Amino acid sequence: MSAKRPAIPGFKTELCPVCNELFSRTSAGDLHRVGDYYDHHDPQRPYIPRRCLTPDEIAAKGLVRNAKGVWHWPGSDDWRPTVADLPAAQPDPT
Repeated sequence: MSAKRPAIPGFKTELCPVCNELFSRTSAGDLHRVGDYYDHHDPQRPYIPRRCLTPDEIAAKGLVRNAKGVWHWPGSDDWRPTVADLPAAQPDPT
């Protein structure tokens, strides 16, 4: 049974159904899948099964994992804070 994709306000995450890693966007999720799709029409082409990269391999590709466990591109706005990450409202001193 695969993990449930957590609801994160502000954007839709991508959950890999194979390895259950969570990504901030489709391009980050696509990066972690390697190998070829089998081409039934080309028997000469070697078949390399598709697989997910390991967390170390994902990091080597340049993605970083934040405290919530979401893989994203560093220095981008792929990861926005949730309401829980925002500082508590302070009373107006006036």
